[in-house]
Amino acid sequence: MNRLDAGQKMWYNHSAADGPVKKSPARPRLFCLRLRNSQFQQKKAGAQPAPPIWKGARRMEHCSPAQVKALCAEFGFRFTKSLGQNFLVSPETVARIADAAGADRETSVLEIGPGFGALTGALAARAGRVVALELDGALFPVLEKTLAGADNVALVRGDALKTDFAALFEGDPLPRRAAAANLPYYITTKAILRLLESRLFSRVTVMIQREAADKLTCEPGSPSWCLFSLLARHYADARRLFTVPRSCFYPQPGVESAVVQLTPRPPLPPEEERAFLRLAEAAFATRRKTLANCFKPLKGAAEALAACEIDPARRGESLSVAEAETLAAAVRQMVQSGAAQGADN
Repeated sequence: MNRLDAGQKMWYNHSAADGPVKKSPARPRLFCLRLRNSQFQQKKAGAQPAPPIWKGARRMEHCSPAQVKALCAEFGFRFTKSLGQNFLVSPETVARIADAAGADRETSVLEIGPGFGALTGALAARAGRVVALELDGALFPVLEKTLAGADNVALVRGDALKTDFAALFEGDPLPRRAAAANLPYYITTKAILRLLESRLFSRVTVMIQREAADKLTCEPGSPSWCLFSLLARHYADARRLFTVPRSCFYPQPGVESAVVQLTPRPPLPPEEERAFLRLAEAAFATRRKTLANCFKPLKGAAEALAACEIDPARRGESLSVAEAETLAAAVRQMVQSGAAQGADN
């Protein structure tokens, strides 16, 4: 095992000679399969490392159906339907997503699901560093070829639903973080909420199925508004940027996709955050129930509804983010003042 720095536990090469990868139950150790960054390897003890340099604008490669098919044949790669593997084959779309990510030389970008590396290369041409997190080990030999020469890219094998995102940036000197992802449908909700809950990223740009984009950008009370909508918009402002046709992917998915940009909102204090989450879950526990019925288990909710002048006959799915946050703060205040009635939390 070749460690780059005793203080940078994440940035090293792992080989078969090191034995099996061991994970701590409390804090999983994630192993960078390859890091090509001579500046970090050569930095002097105690010196502040300079941002890695990407030499020249990278020509868009491996981003057409023919090139993807050729790579599949060369490496014997087979697409896994259960992993939702549909790779971008539109250079224009790749460039638009990379631009939307807002990365510059002072930014480290987490990319979830690099595929064959088309977006990874575009991000690397703009960002100071890219950490590409991939679950499918069969993709790494392909990525070793398509990202050859990308001095500021680290490939990490890991699950986006389990990985400690903060651990990926240990020892990273760059001041800003961003995230970009082409998310398969089956992890969309959980992955987006994990990214936002981490509070690590100044911007999160995701390409997701159009149905999921509708949930992120719809208005309260609309058919698409759900608990995911409320939670995501509590964490961040959402903006739909553009639609991505099925023809931009190989193999083509069954539905269209859309790119959504998420800009985090200021966090609430921990106590208010917990109160908001309890109230949000109660509001959507059973659709079509009135707020009065949804909040029966919450101590102080009845008084808070009256204090906030919110009609208790309204449905839970009609609550906006602002109303839910105000109501949660009122519930907490009622409990603290001793004026609350009803069930315990």
